[in-house]
Amino acid sequence: HLDEELKISFQFINEAIEHGIKNILVAGTCFEYGNIEGEVKEDFSPKPINNYSLAKDKLRKKIEFLKIKKDFNLTWMRIFYIYGENQSRNSIFEQLKNAAKKKEKFFDMSEGNQERDYSHVSEIVSKIAKLSYLNNDNGIVNLCSGVPTKIRNLVQQWINEHGWTIKPNYGYYKYNKDEPMAFWGSNKKYNKLIQR
Repeated sequence: HLDEELKISFQFINEAIEHGIKNILVAGTCFEYGNIEGEVKEDFSPKPINNYSLAKDKLRKKIEFLKIKKDFNLTWMRIFYIYGENQSRNSIFEQLKNAAKKKEKFFDMSEGNQERDYSHVSEIVSKIAKLSYLNNDNGIVNLCSGVPTKIRNLVQQWINEHGWTIKPNYGYYKYNKDEPMAFWGSNKKYNKLIQR
């Protein structure tokens, strides 16, 4: 992320601007906020804790510095948790789906009381499209539902939606001490931008 992707991403965006593109939207990540508890707003200082989020934060700063010299609009989208088809096999949705397809009886997980901000991929795609039509200099915008949901409720929702027979095995894993118990985004800025 830091040695290769950061450089490639910046070169691509810089070339786009050099060729006259005036509206730049970049997919950032909610992990730029770091290990923080509760609702997060766009004006919170980023505190990235891994190379992925650190590279995203550095990319944003480099693009913002570029704005001093060049005229373009920037929307930096901090995307929260997404679920849907074709996800990483490490995501909880893919793990659950694969376990259900294998006809496993139980899905091992933590107690599931962590609260996260999940959206279906189609909702995020729709939000990105709406932001792209604004042609504004929006700065940082959270792309999220704005609603904290317990992981255990989300897993049960997915099981119900897909008609899977698998049952959650709560408490199999301990909570990760390096993650907050509750972490979700404020979507107030996004809603104001879209209502204009």
